[in-house]
Amino acid sequence: FVRMSANELSPKWIPVIEKAVDVLMGSLFGNKKDKHAEVEIQKMQAVLEDLKKQNKSQAELIDRYLNEAKQARKEIARLNKLIEKPIQDRKKKVDFVNGLKLEIKNTEKTLLIGSKGKGKSTFLWLQGKGPKPEKSMKDGTTKLVYGDDFIDTVGINWTVESLLKLFVIFIYRGFPSDVLVVHNDRIVGPIQKLAAVGVATPMAAIMRDMSLFYELVEDGAITIQEGKNGDIDIPERKLKFLYNLDAAKEISGLSLCKTVMHHNMDAAIEERSNAKVAPFAGLLTVLGQRFTAPSEADGLSPLKEHLFLLIHLFEKKYREKKDGELDCLNNATLIEAVEM
Repeated sequence: FVRMSANELSPKWIPVIEKAVDVLMGSLFGNKKDKHAEVEIQKMQAVLEDLKKQNKSQAELIDRYLNEAKQARKEIARLNKLIEKPIQDRKKKVDFVNGLKLEIKNTEKTLLIGSKGKGKSTFLWLQGKGPKPEKSMKDGTTKLVYGDDFIDTVGINWTVESLLKLFVIFIYRGFPSDVLVVHNDRIVGPIQKLAAVGVATPMAAIMRDMSLFYELVEDGAITIQEGKNGDIDIPERKLKFLYNLDAAKEISGLSLCKTVMHHNMDAAIEERSNAKVAPFAGLLTVLGQRFTAPSEADGLSPLKEHLFLLIHLFEKKYREKKDGELDCLNNATLIEAVEM
């Protein structure tokens, strides 16, 4: 699921990161090698100690990545535990979900994803694809928006369960062709969570404090003007007040993501498309052309089992509601899906 560039990263670092992802894949995708996960993590930690002597700051980022991997494994183990007991009326539920004939579709849209208040709406505004965010005590994005060339999500909690619920919506409405994570300098966590569910090497915009940026704009310290295409021009020397350029440089060296800013994102998307970079490719390979609920005879795939139960819950409780997608993303739980 992960493709690293040896030109950007010392070869010694690549196995450390790839193994961390492989460990998680085993947890969610049914890889039998997962029983060796703890041993592999111990090996990775030993390699990491040696790498710290070469580049301390990047070693700290990898250390954080591995710690995030451990936390994700714990969550995946908890979710997998929920599906160990027999599902009531399983055959009836399987027949119902399979009867929906959910074709897995691809779109040419880029997914924008981030936690509340991290700058996602600001990024869209700077690109000329959304209104200027207003000061408010309310949440910014309040629904899933499928624009001409982007998908804007509601603020997401970076958990495996939250991402699985988002995938349910994509199964109905189409999967993105690329993904941009909008976050602060702790972006390693979100990148790792995406890797845990089979989404590799996303783009990343590493933002600073949005309140400070808007304060500088209001005070006239940063002059902005509308560009030819409706986007917003910011003087290059002022970009450091909007983006954490130092953090972007450090994480770029690990090849975990492609760092971008609002003015160069479209070029990055085109470059990645030409290079056949497809963050969702591994996940889509597992799902196939049509979503099929796993039968007991199949030998359960944890990923597909989770999605099957969440799809059944979505259909029975959320889909017909006015804001059903949003309600599902915010409130649905796998426990509820199992017990329904």
